[in-house]
Amino acid sequence: MSLMVVSLLILAINPIIGVSVVEEPQRTVIARCGEGYLVEDAQGNQILHLKGSPYEMGYQQGVLLSEGVERVTHEYLDRFLFAMIDIDFDGSVFGPLWQFGRKILAEICLRNEKYISEEYRQEMRGVADGAGDSVTYEDVLTLNEGTDVISSIGYLLISAVYWPLSLIPGMSSLESLLPIACNQFAVFGEGTTDGRLFHGRDFMWFIAGFLQDYTIMRVAEPDEGYPFIGVTFPGLVGIYEGMNTQGISCGMDAVTARDCKPLMCGECTLFVCRDVVQYASTLEEGIETIRKAPSYVSWIYGISDGKIPDAAIIEMSAGRFNIRRPQDLYSDQIEEKSCLVATTNHYIHPGMDGAFMDYGLEGSEWRYNYMVGKLIQNYSKIDVNIARDTIDYLHPPNYDYLKSEYRSSRYTDNPSQAVQVSISLFDPGNLEIWSLYGYYDRPWVHCSLKEEIGMG
Repeated sequence: MSLMVVSLLILAINPIIGVSVVEEPQRTVIARCGEGYLVEDAQGNQILHLKGSPYEMGYQQGVLLSEGVERVTHEYLDRFLFAMIDIDFDGSVFGPLWQFGRKILAEICLRNEKYISEEYRQEMRGVADGAGDSVTYEDVLTLNEGTDVISSIGYLLISAVYWPLSLIPGMSSLESLLPIACNQFAVFGEGTTDGRLFHGRDFMWFIAGFLQDYTIMRVAEPDEGYPFIGVTFPGLVGIYEGMNTQGISCGMDAVTARDCKPLMCGECTLFVCRDVVQYASTLEEGIETIRKAPSYVSWIYGISDGKIPDAAIIEMSAGRFNIRRPQDLYSDQIEEKSCLVATTNHYIHPGMDGAFMDYGLEGSEWRYNYMVGKLIQNYSKIDVNIARDTIDYLHPPNYDYLKSEYRSSRYTDNPSQAVQVSISLFDPGNLEIWSLYGYYDRPWVHCSLKEEIGMG
């Protein structure tokens, strides 16, 4: 029950008490760097504010989150590949081999650097300079671009080896082998109680045992483009989710597809998503930004425009680009409503036939059917609470998911387990965001982008 509800109940029972309703915990500025600063509320949630030129914003992040930047760019990168295959990293055993592999990864990222705009390169240099001598530009670049490089190789390897692995008990689904579990939806118009748009975005990735302790809300006011907000972790210049002051929100889901260019990731997905959120003012501008990006790894994007309101799902790979809109109907989709789109980790548009691995997707299909089923069940009755509960449908313990043979091995019935990065609900029409990150038993963080940047 929210603090507001509790306060209203108290007032209803005894109006003489005169309890004041406080919707947001009081915040304290705990550190500053230039025009950037870090605030913390009474519940321990921190919000990072960045403002200025690309280098200035990067430097502010490096200084204000120096411990996190150092640990994430080193320890997280060291553990990332092992977290993907659910193996504990042992430095004494894997250390020398991985350090060789990491050098190769960094070199591949440098070869793809040409696809990244100069402003993002400057911001990454600022992060490295602000964080101290132990963090290099190559460390920050590899953190931001490494996922796409690894995916460009890994998806093809998975395609080659999955069939024999599927014969091993417990490996019948890619959900067990490579437990990606991202979910998105956008619902608006006749689907919600007041017509406003809700964009749910559940980013389930690899936390390597500690990333949950560094996840943070970021507010950015760049000199060029539009201010934006979203959850992130130290060292990231690109974004995996976000919403700008023009009411545009965007996020991406991984999809294991054959149609990738090995070692050639182009402009990685984190920077493509940031391009949309920092520079797009309409839904169509956001779609064209993704279409024109030199991207050669498969992804699924969800993009919404709270002004219209409207939304779209973009399914793309190295050689294909297709758009699913709310009014579209395809044989493999079940969100047959005029104001609803949704996605998990598999393609639905027929234009992507043959581009993705057509086996081992049962886990993604299970999540898609379960989430969309809830949306259809509540269609026309969806408010902020129902929308938030829907994108958080895996909040433990979800016994339906626990009983599924396709569930991620990382998911248990422990209500205090770590969130595998973040769960967010955007209201882009009103520029509000609710996010749950860190641990499932922590309260949601609510921010108004208008208030964060002082919009009138």
